Amino acid sequence: MARVSAKVKRQRPEYDAVYRAVDARSQWRCEVVIFQGPPSLRWLWRCPAPAVEHHHTRKPRRSNHHPELVIHLCRRHHDMV
Repeated sequence: MARVSAKVKRQRPEYDAVYRAVDARSQWRCEVVIFQGPPSLRWLWRCPAPAVEHHHTRKPRRSNHHPELVIHLCRRHHDMV
């Protein structure tokens, strides 16, 4: 098993806080919004599936690990990304 550096261990509470914020925002549901209908009558709905994965909208580096850059996705939408 790989050892975890002290630097990574110190940052874990920050990462956990980000994931807790995303969980609270999404209420454990997929956050994909789907547009339907012709452009003039377009309406949208949110995927009703339960979320199973956190997905980073950018590469998960320490500098861009913020709740607005992480979304909750269902298995289907995660596989599509």
